[in-house]
Amino acid sequence: MNLFIVGNDPDIPEVVRRVAERAGFAPVDMAALLVEKMGRTSAAFAAEEGDQALADMESHVLQSVARRSGCVVALGMQIEPTPDNVSRMKERGLILWFKKNSDARTYPDRVPVFNQAADYVLAVDDLAPDRKVDAVWDLLWG
Repeated sequence: MNLFIVGNDPDIPEVVRRVAERAGFAPVDMAALLVEKMGRTSAAFAAEEGDQALADMESHVLQSVARRSGCVVALGMQIEPTPDNVSRMKERGLILWFKKNSDARTYPDRVPVFNQAADYVLAVDDLAPDRKVDAVWDLLWG
């Protein structure tokens, strides 16, 4: 089983690292894996190769990560929530959405997808990183 944490929150990589450590899971940072695989940032890759090539690369890396077990995965909002990507995550674990009030304005196309796909939703607007870690733990293992 894996835990996939999605959302527009800069604390997600830290929360993933700390939750994984506490649970005895492996932390996985998708943004770092993508940079390693592409040899450049997502923005630079998209500028040179195109948006579709970036979406294909994200899906490929997600598929590779989803095959693993015992991971807490930091996704942020960079991965397109296509039916295939959502299916991959749900087949291999749980999706936790770090929901913010600004999501509807910033990512209007993704909010309905995450509302439907997320196994758990955690409102994180007013939570410090320590509290986010505790909230994830209480939600899933408490």
